[in-house]
Amino acid sequence: MKLTGLEKKINQFFLQSAEIKGGETILDFGCGTGTFLLILKKENPTARVFGLDIDPQIIKFAQKKIQCSNLEINLQTYAGKEFPYPSQTFDLVFSSLVFHHLHKKQKILALQEIYRILKKGGYFHLLDFDQAGQLFLQLLFLPIRFIDGFPNTRDHAKGNLPQLIQATGFKQLREKKQLLTPLGKLSFYQAAKN
Repeated sequence: MKLTGLEKKINQFFLQSAEIKGGETILDFGCGTGTFLLILKKENPTARVFGLDIDPQIIKFAQKKIQCSNLEINLQTYAGKEFPYPSQTFDLVFSSLVFHHLHKKQKILALQEIYRILKKGGYFHLLDFDQAGQLFLQLLFLPIRFIDGFPNTRDHAKGNLPQLIQATGFKQLREKKQLLTPLGKLSFYQAAKN
């Protein structure tokens, strides 16, 4: 499993900021090929780790990687509506570079579902593009906006992610870190369910 420098930074920061103690139940929403799930489980062998992604082909690829690792990780395909988990299941939910692919209604639904499946006192950790006002960052972000669509990325270009997260009911929202990339600014947010 070879990671780029940016992937390593993201994964390290996610793990450090989550302060995982052991035994937690954790979801990676938009898990992709499962790279973060594997790192998460290796670093936290007592955690119950789940991955959810909308792309069935990506989930198949992730399943192959996980089978080769002999680690116990549960993967499911997301149908785009309700998450396939009961309310108050997870201690932590991670999502990295997923929300800019979603249109506003999907973002709101995903945030509502994340809130629903988190236990009280649980945390949501989000990393995504968030450009808020700086022309230079807006220009860097243009290729992503063309690829993923201007409607999908509008809230990111305007810096509206914090408002969307808080409108769902999350409290104690903090921007924990910013990372400048060749495609714009990434913001790491942490929000609590009280």
